[in-house]
Amino acid sequence: MGSLDSPGTVAESLGIKFMRTCVLFAVVLYLLKAASPTSGLISGGMVAGGSAAVGGGTFVILTPPLTNAFGPTNTVGSDNFESLNLFGFNELQDVLLTSNLVVDVGSSPIPAGTVISSHYVFFDPATNENIAGVVGFVTNVLGVIASNTNLANSDFLAAPGVSYAAPAARGLEPGDSVSISGAKQIMVQLSAGSPGDYIRVITQGVKTPDPVVNIGLDGTNCVVSWLTNLAGFTLQFSTGLSSPIHWTNHPAKPVVLDQEFKITDELSSGVRFFPAQWDPKLGIHVT
Repeated sequence: MGSLDSPGTVAESLGIKFMRTCVLFAVVLYLLKAASPTSGLISGGMVAGGSAAVGGGTFVILTPPLTNAFGPTNTVGSDNFESLNLFGFNELQDVLLTSNLVVDVGSSPIPAGTVISSHYVFFDPATNENIAGVVGFVTNVLGVIASNTNLANSDFLAAPGVSYAAPAARGLEPGDSVSISGAKQIMVQLSAGSPGDYIRVITQGVKTPDPVVNIGLDGTNCVVSWLTNLAGFTLQFSTGLSSPIHWTNHPAKPVVLDQEFKITDELSSGVRFFPAQWDPKLGIHVT
């Protein structure tokens, strides 16, 4: 881990408090990250073939709340657009998976601990039509979810406020296809009528969310742990809160157990404070 004064880096932290008798514990973890894209959004797309292309269909990026032509506002999935266009909108971004995510196209499952972004792509024509198209994304495509069961199991990634109607009729049918045609691109070939074809595309997240830090007791010890995919964090402590406060890196090296970094601190070693704060050297507010 580099110095907090290193140029081109950002310090991030998360504080979580735990109280036992008269001892107050909080955790600070520092992470330095290189510059990266600011979002893992849909970058664009095109309709390349099929009756939809002949009829003038194009690729359209939607932004929730959805302005669908039919049915309740902000709804998708039940003949709500009836258009020759291929549509896409972004769902939840930069989600840290707490369990494996099964996908139908790509390496499956996407393992717990991966930071992902989600996107919904669909073709909802008024009559039976077919379409060939491509959709591009800012970050790499990790997988595509195209079956009804896996779509239902991944609905925790749905865009807030959007109503996903007729969920049992989603997914692709025999004869439809979707492939990862480039690192940041998918290709679809779909034949659809009512209520349309719907898939979820999973891409690499671009921003590590605040880590979930666990603090627990193991006999007479305090154990601090966080997921191993969140590398580059350092635990610090102080023996007092009198100004000026001096923070010291914890001397123990984290051990890896059950996909978590763990540091053990003896409660009998006296009061130690593990403060939640941002790095003031970078001009970031100290909490």
